[in-house]
Amino acid sequence: MEKLYSTTEAAKVLGISSRRVAVLCTGGRFPGAQKIGKTWTIPESSIQSYTPGQPGRPKQLGIKDILREAGISPDDLSHVDNV
Repeated sequence: MEKLYSTTEAAKVLGISSRRVAVLCTGGRFPGAQKIGKTWTIPESSIQSYTPGQPGRPKQLGIKDILREAGISPDDLSHVDNV
């Protein structure tokens, strides 16, 4: 039977806060994690296979970035009047 960890134990292993582990559990980042009452149980294999995401908040896109993603060059709109 696989060893199960609490959020506190997993946090110590991963070097992050227990609150962050709980948030990751809620987001499905630890496959097999289950909430029993108010406590998360996390399989050891999920902790070992965890890879952190990008640190910090995602960069918000500006209007020029959105236009480029849509395949529109912001320079093509230079003739458009501001409303």
